[in-house]
Amino acid sequence: MARLLMKNASHIVTCDPSDTVYTDSNLLMEDGVITYIGPEEQQAEEVIDRMLLQASSLAERLGRIQIRHATEREIKSAIDACRRRLER
Repeated sequence: MARLLMKNASHIVTCDPSDTVYTDSNLLMEDGVITYIGPEEQQAEEVIDRMLLQASSLAERLGRIQIRHATEREIKSAIDACRRRLER
């Protein structure tokens, strides 16, 4: 089971009927499905720490896709694009 943890997100918008926004939270995906959003750190094979990226760049890129419909590949692609932009 592939697990991806996005740590220390300043804001996570769920796109649920209430447009719930989590602040200072972690998001865990297992096999492309979001299984956890909250403050507790989870174990994962791959960890992306917002503190290591520019938050505004990541938020801007991820804001262009609807997380509830996004696949793990789409999210990783968005994160990779942010990393490439930061390396310039």
